[in-house]
Amino acid sequence: MATLKDVAKEAGVSLSTASRVLSGLPSVNGEIKEKVLLAAKKLHYQPNDLAKSLRQGRTNTIALIIPNIQTAVFPPVTKGVEDVAKKYGYTVILSNTDEDIAQEIAVIKKLQNRWVDGFILTTATEKSNHIPDLRKKNIPLVQLIRYVDEGIDAIVSDNVQAGYKGTEYLLEYGHQKIAFLNSKLEIRLYRQRYEGFLRAMKDWGVEPNPRWVIHDIYESQKGYEVMKSILEGPDRPTAVFCARDAITIGALQAIREKGLSVPGDISVLGFDNYQVGPVLSPSVSTIVQSTYEMGVRAAERLIQIIQARGELTPQMEVLDITLLERDSVTFPKDFRIKNFRELRNKIV
Repeated sequence: MATLKDVAKEAGVSLSTASRVLSGLPSVNGEIKEKVLLAAKKLHYQPNDLAKSLRQGRTNTIALIIPNIQTAVFPPVTKGVEDVAKKYGYTVILSNTDEDIAQEIAVIKKLQNRWVDGFILTTATEKSNHIPDLRKKNIPLVQLIRYVDEGIDAIVSDNVQAGYKGTEYLLEYGHQKIAFLNSKLEIRLYRQRYEGFLRAMKDWGVEPNPRWVIHDIYESQKGYEVMKSILEGPDRPTAVFCARDAITIGALQAIREKGLSVPGDISVLGFDNYQVGPVLSPSVSTIVQSTYEMGVRAAERLIQIIQARGELTPQMEVLDITLLERDSVTFPKDFRIKNFRELRNKIV
């Protein structure tokens, strides 16, 4: 394989001149530049990316660490990160951790040893002590969707607002018997969604039924089991707010198995259920995060940090959520004031 030295010799120029030409620097006259380029073509010269990386101190490679690519939010997040990376000449390495902290730490160490320029981490939990440690080592880092430390750059959704807005939406439809099915409380965003739920219930003077508020649901099968148990109780809710898309799928299965209709018997509000929500019957109303935009902003911020070489002050960007109304929410059967939402708005 031809080296830069071989190209310089073939072109009859110095090693530094050949390097400047092949690096795209403008400070070489046209005739000499043409000689170097012809020599490189003749010798089938391929630049040594590793050597270039060592000289520049970076590889133009970033790592995106996610819990599970099968979870609905991560494909658009990944697309957003990759689109920005391509725009700026970066390559993205994607790694699934399956919520395994030890595996995540091992992957990060391996990638550090391979000169990855920075990390986008979507995996933060209360146990993620390695994330602040990375920051202390001045490793470029952006937290995405989840965060463990407000002193580290992060792109997140307003999850308190999401929990509040979703719950208020059900309350405005006259529901007071609301079930809230949530995921792992060790993950901050689920604690925040629960906080929003509680705030809305309190503001509306409605006491949550503790039997209908259940946490630590991660997969659709557990969502199915929990919803089935609720429906087999002495009383049942008129609405259920699912804080995760997989929970929504399981809850819908349990409701239908019991011969109940959505929304006739029970209204259902999902979260990020954009992949199946539109095609289910009825289509599922849902809280939506700007997942693609979050990926875009995380990648842009990480590249800024890499290029600034640690001179930027960490910042947290909190994006608003939207509520997408479809067909899975209506008034309870015994609710008589059908224009309650409009009436309340006039009073306020």
